[in-house]
Amino acid sequence: MILVFIFILFYSLSRYYDLSDYGLSSGFRYWQLIAYNFIHLTFMHMFFNSIGYLIYKPVIAEYYGRKAPIIVIPISVILSSAIFCSEKPTFGASTIIFSMIGMYLSKIWQDGHSKRQKYTIMLLIMLIMQSIFGYNVINWKIHISALAISFILSRLCTTFTMISRSKISWKKTEKDTK
Repeated sequence: MILVFIFILFYSLSRYYDLSDYGLSSGFRYWQLIAYNFIHLTFMHMFFNSIGYLIYKPVIAEYYGRKAPIIVIPISVILSSAIFCSEKPTFGASTIIFSMIGMYLSKIWQDGHSKRQKYTIMLLIMLIMQSIFGYNVINWKIHISALAISFILSRLCTTFTMISRSKISWKKTEKDTK
């Protein structure tokens, strides 16, 4: 919820001050790797990114807890931003949302939830259709790369968590037998 208030704050500031310098563009500055996520061009832009965040946040928290998203989302946002920073001027939190979608897809793929797989297929079709027929001002490369990077990082986090849990349970059973 705090992130939504930050979106609203930056949107409100952008009505009075020119914040376009903080968007991700070809005139690259290091702070742009994060700052562009908080600057929205229109109210609807901010509104739909906030809705996406509020939809995926509880799901991601349920699946991964608090630690993994704090690691995965910033890394995927920064990496995808660094890779595609000179493509188009970029504003908005949709890279954060796509990182969350990547984490969601990773968990669905791991668990094989049949009920949620149909929604996942619908989501992927929607994303593909938007990338084909969407606005030409949208930097789809940065969105898809954030989704892919967060998917891979989520798989790694899940794998390492399972390995560390199995070591802990193995140590407990070894102690219990003595």
